[in-house]
Amino acid sequence: MNAVEEGCRVHDIVLNFLISRSAEENFVTMLDNQGLPSSDRRIRRLSVWYNTVHAVAVFRGTMNLSHLRSISICNVGGWTMPPVLDLPVLRVLDLEEYDDSWIVDHDGFFSLFHLRHLMFSRGMLPAQIGYQNFYPDCILSLFHLRYLRFGGGRGVMLPAQIGNLQYLQTLDLSGAKVTELPGSIVHLKRLMCLVGYQLIMPDGFGNMECLQELGNLDGCNCSISFGEDLALLSKLRVLRVTFMWGSTTDLRTRRESLLSSLCKLGGNSLRCVYIYDNVGGGDCFVDSWYPPPCRLQKFIHISKYLGFPKWINSCLCDLTYLDILVQKMEKEYLRILEDLPAIRFLYLDVKQVSDDGLFISQGAFPCLTCFQFYNIDGPSLVFEGGMPMLEWLRLGFDADKAQSTYGSLDVGIGHLSSVRRIGLTVRMISEGQNDPVEKAVKSIINGQVQMLPNCPTVDIGFSRRRRSLPAGRERP
Repeated sequence: MNAVEEGCRVHDIVLNFLISRSAEENFVTMLDNQGLPSSDRRIRRLSVWYNTVHAVAVFRGTMNLSHLRSISICNVGGWTMPPVLDLPVLRVLDLEEYDDSWIVDHDGFFSLFHLRHLMFSRGMLPAQIGYQNFYPDCILSLFHLRYLRFGGGRGVMLPAQIGNLQYLQTLDLSGAKVTELPGSIVHLKRLMCLVGYQLIMPDGFGNMECLQELGNLDGCNCSISFGEDLALLSKLRVLRVTFMWGSTTDLRTRRESLLSSLCKLGGNSLRCVYIYDNVGGGDCFVDSWYPPPCRLQKFIHISKYLGFPKWINSCLCDLTYLDILVQKMEKEYLRILEDLPAIRFLYLDVKQVSDDGLFISQGAFPCLTCFQFYNIDGPSLVFEGGMPMLEWLRLGFDADKAQSTYGSLDVGIGHLSSVRRIGLTVRMISEGQNDPVEKAVKSIINGQVQMLPNCPTVDIGFSRRRRSLPAGRERP
């Protein structure tokens, strides 16, 4: 679940209706397996899919494209794209999923002074341009460019003068394997979204005052004081930072620099924070976030097991999504989570629980729709009620620990009246699928599921371990 959903699915009937209405309103012209439109039709938005004949017709001028504002060509191979023709009002050029037979004369882009969106995708650039590394200097002439994405162009090198694109609002480098960014990027004062993988920001990026989404930043290789620049981005809504294994010896200083910026941004526009820490030791994010980020909606902290974040409390009225790893989940921590008024998605990976177990109380989590509690080395928890809106449940637990803690494997699934999908991972001593104990576990779980009104789908997997043998005996 992302801060901004990337797509959706609709029924085929609904899709056909949408396509039909779009054609009637002349909103978009789609060329897939249908014939070419009449020459007098005014085409504003054109999409060509899987049809080389139609793509050739587009660039031979057999259609009236003088009003074309947007063109998208996907999965069309085996032909040559000449320099862009006379398209005076073109705003969007989207070329995706090409094979090695494409030839692109990128000099043709120089004439597109009003281009708003340019996307290169799926390995197109190196094959077509013919260089091991592609330096897209031609984009510098697209002064009015608003959206620039390299989705799969390996070997792409951003031009040093990228800062000349003063109207650029979105720069997506997530598929280009670009990490270190040119210093001139700090001059993109209108840039609102900068995304990529392991981005190393230059000093002074705090001047990019319109940034609303930034990441994924390389916390180990950015400037040691990168948090000072972050703290200046008062409009920032989405932030992603990763700490990977590296040669840096000042990880704590870097984490504290990030935390300092989070404390300042938490009272502004900050909505979503993703921290991926493959190094471990990020305990500073557990205790020291003060004041708490009152407007935070989504928080993901993937690290080694840490203590429960002390800044999480019922004052976080907008928090809807939480994904954390916790060393030990105590009863009071579970009560704090139950009191979060807006929580809808909760993913907990827990190493230990209270010695006498955990119980979801009556009336708890009134808005929760997705819940994961993974405690594969422990007894997990029991549902006594609550969660009236829950539709998706994922549990991981040790069968022996659950039996000894709660007296049975009846975890109370039968109380979850709205659940539609259940996934369980059960750790236990087993000889395989035909083990009678494993069959008994399935029978107990299925008995609870049969009590539910929505007939949910159930997926039960086992993390099997064999029975230990007396010393001196080995299996054949």
